[in-house]
Amino acid sequence: MCRRLVCRPSIRNPMGQVILSNSYMADGKALCSLKRGNLIQTILSDYPARKFPIILDIGCGSGNLTRFLANSIPNEEIIAIDNDPDMVSFSVKNTTPGNFKIKFLCQDISIPWAQLDPELTRLAGQVDLIFSNYVLHWVIDIRTACQNLSRLLKQGGLFYFNIFGVKPLSIPNFGKYLKQESVEDQLAGIMATLKLNGLQVTRQNMYSYEWHYTEKDFEVLMPLMYAMHNVRIDSTSFTKLDALERDKIRQEIRIGCNEAYLFQVGNKGKIYPVGSGDPLLYCYDGFVIQGGKLVK
Repeated sequence: MCRRLVCRPSIRNPMGQVILSNSYMADGKALCSLKRGNLIQTILSDYPARKFPIILDIGCGSGNLTRFLANSIPNEEIIAIDNDPDMVSFSVKNTTPGNFKIKFLCQDISIPWAQLDPELTRLAGQVDLIFSNYVLHWVIDIRTACQNLSRLLKQGGLFYFNIFGVKPLSIPNFGKYLKQESVEDQLAGIMATLKLNGLQVTRQNMYSYEWHYTEKDFEVLMPLMYAMHNVRIDSTSFTKLDALERDKIRQEIRIGCNEAYLFQVGNKGKIYPVGSGDPLLYCYDGFVIQGGKLVK
């Protein structure tokens, strides 16, 4: 299946990516912790005394987690990339001037190697740790992305990925236009692609999370949730439809997302009535993949 990395929607309120990408802050306070240090704590637990001279952060978002990473894990240099120029600009502006340890780049990790920024390709075979938190679910061309990651990672280098599981939706009238697979198949597919590119998975696990939101707060996140599924529309078939039919497909995706992810607080068996103004329960799945590049 052909996949490529697409830009996340431009959302001016940083809270909008608190679930789907690296942690964001609203009004100087964490809207929700998202257990953002868990992946970093896992690295520290696995390798308490190890220094990772060169770290690559895939999908740095606002840069909050990148800075947390820089201060938590011994390193000499961090290259943090994101394909959204607004997020890269936000990261640069909110990183202490003179902190030359972190280099932010506007970069799509899934384009061919020859098209990557020289600042990134200069690290071929030198990266000690590749880190990605809630970003790789946006990657459509996962094969090319993994090829690039394998070329960047040194022998004996490690990778730690936290990935959002995109749930299959119930699309009664237009389901044939949406490319879908179970969360289990998403995990299996990424693991197989990593292995195909010389990267060994040493640990993987799936999990489920539940978060309480007010509807007003969650309205910022909704466009991202819909966009996760919109990028999985079969573009070849979609372009042949008229504007009215395209709008109907997008509407079914919105309804399908609400039914798949949103539930009533205190009654997870009941779908949340969007527009009611009541608190809601946001339920999602994800998986962690860890591994490295074998020493030949």
